Formats: sequence, C-alpha cells, structure tokens
Amino acid sequence: YICFYGFLATKTATTTLVASASSNEEAKLVTSTSLQLGVAAGLSVLLFLCFRGPKCLGMMGIPATSDIYPHALTYLSTRCLSAPFFLLITVAEGALRGLGDTRIPLLASMATAFTMATLEP
Repeated sequence: YICFYGFLATKTATTTLVASASSNEEAKLVTSTSLQLGVAAGLSVLLFLCFRGPKCLGMMGIPATSDIYPHALTYLSTRCLSAPFFLLITVAEGALRGLGDTRIPLLASMATAFTMATLEP
C-alpha cells in the first residue's frame, strides 16, 4: 500500500505542476522529469520485490512452510512486473489531466478496468 500511495502522490504532483506550468516547454519538462522519476521508482519496486519478495511474504504472515507460499510468491513476482508500467501510466494520466484533457484518461481507465475484469479470475 505504501508504494501505491506513493504512485498516487506522483500523479497528483504531476497534475499540479503541469497545470501550473507557465509555458508548454515547462509542462514538457515537468512531464518528462515525472515520467523518468516514475519509471525509476517502478523499477526500484520491481527489483526490491524480486529480491526481497520472500522476506515480504514472511512479514505479511505467510511462512515459507505454508501451502499457499509458492502461489503467493508466484503472484507477487508476477504483479511486481507491472510496477514500472503502472507508474508510467499513472504519471501520464496526471500530465494529461494537468493539461486539461480528461477524456483520454477516462478511456484508458475504462480499457484497464475491462482488461482486469476479463483477465482476473
């Protein structure tokens, strides 16, 4: 949850900074910097969970001897692959909202919800 709220904070900051930019060049610079920061943060989460995933599961109360441990580790390993992409999309949404475009984020959110409803068991 900490990472998720950090991701949302990045989106909110990007929205605010792009909306208050005094020129298109400044908005582009803010967006570019935010996207780079977002990808770096997403990769950091990915690497952390790849190497410390088993320890994280133990801290959540799932011992390595548990029957669900292998499934939980597989799920965590698969989900952590999405972190860089999730943050990239989240920051891009914030930039678009800052520019006053709410249509594209809405369509992207609808497509994501449909995809998740289709693919999640």
